[in-house]
Amino acid sequence: WSKILIKIDAPNLLKIIEYIFAVPPTNAFVERIFSVMKNLWTDERNRLRVEVIKAEIMTNFNYTLSCHEFCEFLETESGQQLVKAAKSEKKYNFKKQST
Repeated sequence: WSKILIKIDAPNLLKIIEYIFAVPPTNAFVERIFSVMKNLWTDERNRLRVEVIKAEIMTNFNYTLSCHEFCEFLETESGQQLVKAAKSEKKYNFKKQST
């Protein structure tokens, strides 16, 4: 397609082809995301905000570091920000009840 579209001026055809190739042939990836989400969002963790689960899923799919590499990453400034965010209470939607 790239060889054909370089030679002709057809911006609408290009948009149609981009749209067709943007649609995945199966929904296996989406099903995998929902499966991972189900495993993360258990009854014990039902009060977590959607943003937290989203962050965990993104971490699960985007970090390919070994344990050693991840420990080294945690020593960097970005790693420290990640740890600070993980320790923050802002990840929950409920207020602590006084006992």
